[in-house]
Amino acid sequence: NGIFVSIAISFAELHNYDNIYTGFCCSDDESASCIIDTTHQFVSCMTDANDNKISILSPYCLLPKSAVLLKAESFGIELSKTWSCFGDGPERCGECNACLSIQNAILLNYEK
Repeated sequence: NGIFVSIAISFAELHNYDNIYTGFCCSDDESASCIIDTTHQFVSCMTDANDNKISILSPYCLLPKSAVLLKAESFGIELSKTWSCFGDGPERCGECNACLSIQNAILLNYEK
């Protein structure tokens, strides 16, 4: 995420943008909830690192993924058209951490 945010900062500076928005969120799984490069602290450090020229905003970083998925559905976003898989194939692998995290969040929402 640090590399992606750095690239976004460069792009924003090139085009005179003031803000970058990220989609970082917390995990529903407590054992994985402290992934450092998705936290408010990480976002704050990345903003500081660019001398506050570009604000990095992460409105969902304190929400669990299941809550973000519910919000996406309320906006009419078709989750089948989103991509979070770390794999490089034409289909989602279903086994990487990103795939498992989404599957868990969907399951949690289904159980509610």
